[in-house]
Amino acid sequence: MHPYKKPDFTLSTADENGMLVKIRCGLCKGTHLYYAKDVMKLIGDLPLWDIAANTRCEKCDTNAYLKADWKHVYGPDVGNTKVRKLVRIRQVRIPVWKDEII
Repeated sequence: MHPYKKPDFTLSTADENGMLVKIRCGLCKGTHLYYAKDVMKLIGDLPLWDIAANTRCEKCDTNAYLKADWKHVYGPDVGNTKVRKLVRIRQVRIPVWKDEII
């Protein structure tokens, strides 16, 4: 890395600063707020411009129209902001079969 280049502002930095991740779908107009640490558990410690490419809209099942942004909650928004919290990660196991002749 170049000594004068500013490091990227990633999800871990956003979590340390108490910021939320706002993800909006331009197709279905759905908007959700997430805790940065929860998003980081799913896709890793990425900068802002890589978040939308590594997530999908739950309604449209696409990531082509997603836009991610940082959000601070302060003032009149405290106590009135709905944030999605990660409860658990469910993994689906799908078997892959190969036919062979014996």
